[in-house]
Amino acid sequence: MATERLDLYRKWTSDITYKPDWTLRVVGSDPKLAEDGPALHLVANVADSCATDGRIIEVVHRRAIPEDEIFDQDSFNAFVFETIISAEQHETAEWFRINGERVHNPHDVSTYSPSQTVSGTE
Repeated sequence: MATERLDLYRKWTSDITYKPDWTLRVVGSDPKLAEDGPALHLVANVADSCATDGRIIEVVHRRAIPEDEIFDQDSFNAFVFETIISAEQHETAEWFRINGERVHNPHDVSTYSPSQTVSGTE
């Protein structure tokens, strides 16, 4: 059953497109990534927010597929859409600056929350 479900997620994912240089992948369990079930990988080739030379890097936004919440293709599409919004919010936090200073560092979980308001710099 797990393989059938994974194949179904992959089929549904193949129907979805997003930005150029952004790819969706469904992967099975991967202990190296601490994933114990199917996951959606949103792979993007983006400019490195820490580099000044315009270097393009590949980033992977990973999110476990909540199998108990996926009932059909519509619920899967909603999950993918929310994953994309989360990834874009992360990228926005990486790039948003005031007076050249990053306001929110999405890699620092002790100081960053997606619901933060913009009130100062790090």
